[in-house]
Amino acid sequence: MPNFSHLTFDLEPSLPDPAIPFRDWSLESQCRLGAGYYNALHNQNAVSLIRTFGHDAAYAAHQASARHHQQSLFLPGLEKLGLDGEPSDAVRCAKYHCFSNALGGVVTRYAIESPKKA
Repeated sequence: MPNFSHLTFDLEPSLPDPAIPFRDWSLESQCRLGAGYYNALHNQNAVSLIRTFGHDAAYAAHQASARHHQQSLFLPGLEKLGLDGEPSDAVRCAKYHCFSNALGGVVTRYAIESPKKA
């Protein structure tokens, strides 16, 4: 069995300076905390599923979760952004992620290499 003792994993969200009251936290600090909690819970849930039910069941649960996200958020988002008419999944996805990040204030870019690769 491989030895992973040299690796470190930060499974706890990072907190801003404890001297700063929550009401004074920056939006970035609040988002980092939320993302940290989400990642910690997601990882712990995955490990629990694998340990209790096995890899196949954990994969099926992850697939069902991703499918739900796709149907409830991604596909309506494509429509809202006017990208549902794009002929290629690769281009649709690249534009969706670029535009949805831009709506959140994150500047990203995309490049279309071919109809199957963006």
